[in-house]
Amino acid sequence: MTDRDQAFLIFWAKERAKGKTQYIIINSIIFFVMLNLVSSVFNFKSLMAGDFSWFFIPSRLMLYVLVSIILVIFRWRRNEKYYEGIEGKK
Repeated sequence: MTDRDQAFLIFWAKERAKGKTQYIIINSIIFFVMLNLVSSVFNFKSLMAGDFSWFFIPSRLMLYVLVSIILVIFRWRRNEKYYEGIEGKK
């Protein structure tokens, strides 16, 4: 087992102890903010040119929330599989 695997075991054991729901909520918020920041950078030019449409903001925000939650759920599953794989090697 590598040092990276041992560090992951310690990290993921702490995350699991906090619970899946808390992990999903906190990390979804982080992904949501990141998506908004990236989107803002790409939309800045449109905003400055006056071509920006405020109509799509609510739908875009709902989409970002949904995408964030889905990504975090997949991330939880991936980390669980990796954790169980390492635990099985012990």
